[in-house]
Amino acid sequence: MTLRNCLAVMALCLVGCPSEQKDEPGGVAAETPAPETPVPPAPQEPPPSTAPADLQTGLLLAYSQFKIEDGRATAKPGAARLEILTRRSGEWNVRVVEDPESNVFHKAMVIRPAVGSPGILTLGGSGAFVKIWRGSGDKLKSETLWTEKFGGKFDRMRDAEIGDLYGDKSPAIAVATHDQGVVGVLRQKGAAWKLHKIDKKKNTFVHEIELGDLNKDGVMEVYATPSDPN
Repeated sequence: MTLRNCLAVMALCLVGCPSEQKDEPGGVAAETPAPETPVPPAPQEPPPSTAPADLQTGLLLAYSQFKIEDGRATAKPGAARLEILTRRSGEWNVRVVEDPESNVFHKAMVIRPAVGSPGILTLGGSGAFVKIWRGSGDKLKSETLWTEKFGGKFDRMRDAEIGDLYGDKSPAIAVATHDQGVVGVLRQKGAAWKLHKIDKKKNTFVHEIELGDLNKDGVMEVYATPSDPN
């Protein structure tokens, strides 16, 4: 074999036989280049808001709040808190309503009674209160429609729905409670509200209320979801 042929064979092995070159005693393994680390894309600015400068409707946020001691949140509940979020002149505005008679608002929604001006209906827990709030600015005043100590460990108005339950074109309020399984309906008689309890069971949480005419008889039914506590 000539020198030229030997060089050609060596070049062929180096290029075409990398595994053989790696396994050969005394050989030098070919280095594999490290994969390139992908560069994350630069963060993009959020698009400008497309919300109108003024919105006719708002958002109600009902919740519980807990006291801060030494800069840390505790398990001690404070007053029930409601925030009313509206948009005016291109800005979001928040109004706050607090109720020291309860430590949580489980629900808040707009109600338009047959008699009286519209307001905000709230369901409070510990103590249990169904209230309507009316007014302007940050000074809303409440009217209590129903409050009760049920005789168990907890006193909570847990959920409610509003609908025409009696076929008289006026809104009634079906309410679920803790923890004696009370389901009640508040019906307006003139300017007053009357309570009709339609169910009760000891040591029972009723979590949810829904209304509907499932049997198609033209009258709305009340559907409730009771369970053992927690």
